[in-house]
Amino acid sequence: MGNPYYVLLDGDQVGQRMEDLLFRDALPRLYFLVQDLNDAILHLSRVFRKVGGLVYVVGGDTVLGSVDQVRPLLEGLRAIRHALPCTFSAGVGRCVSDALIALKLAKARGSGSVARVRWARGELRASHWEDPDGWREERPLPGAPVSPASATRGRPAAAKSRRRAAPRRGRPRS
Repeated sequence: MGNPYYVLLDGDQVGQRMEDLLFRDALPRLYFLVQDLNDAILHLSRVFRKVGGLVYVVGGDTVLGSVDQVRPLLEGLRAIRHALPCTFSAGVGRCVSDALIALKLAKARGSGSVARVRWARGELRASHWEDPDGWREERPLPGAPVSPASATRGRPAAAKSRRRAAPRRGRPRS
């Protein structure tokens, strides 16, 4: 793989469904939901491998993998979505952290959404997938930082200024 795209898939509203079953003491239904999720993520990981991708994480309701081209993967996922117990949102990026950011954006768009983030001219650009057209670029938010480094001036967000107060000149106070 040259410069792969990382794709992070995550089940939509799975935690809410599990909590609901736990509150209702519906353990048999919870058991079957978990079994269905296990089967679903195995199917999803097979789609990655079928299109020549690599799979790094398979567990719970999450699959993390990488592919050279995203379109064949998304077409393969669309073909099996009817067999899944829930919808899955996806985030796509050139690194895992970008894929995670994209997943958060996809989940904010709604169940079953696919989003991608990429860096262009120092700006983080977001787009979403629309069948069959492909990626549709989102408008940048006004006032959004150009890059993480410019937002914090090169410091980690939690870091305090390293500048010390200048010593006071003049006579000491009594």
